Amino acid sequence: RNSSLTRIKLQDVDGARKDAWGACLFSQNEDIASLECLAKVCEAGEDDMGQLMALKNILQLDDKDSQLDSERRKEIESSVGALTTKLMS
Repeated sequence: RNSSLTRIKLQDVDGARKDAWGACLFSQNEDIASLECLAKVCEAGEDDMGQLMALKNILQLDDKDSQLDSERRKEIESSVGALTTKLMS
């Protein structure tokens, strides 16, 4: 995850995406921090569909074990709504 965030700062979106994807695969999509990193990478790369999928996976994980505080969950739900609207227009 750290290398992905560093690569974003260096504007290496493709490298960041590979690193974030690897972190998600390694965690078998069971780590919210890895999915949040992937969502940030997708946002930086203007990949709305990828960002939406990552955020939806975060919400599904949180439904299982409530790792997010209510404020963060609301932020993610709002982002999911905005991205869904954007993609449907």
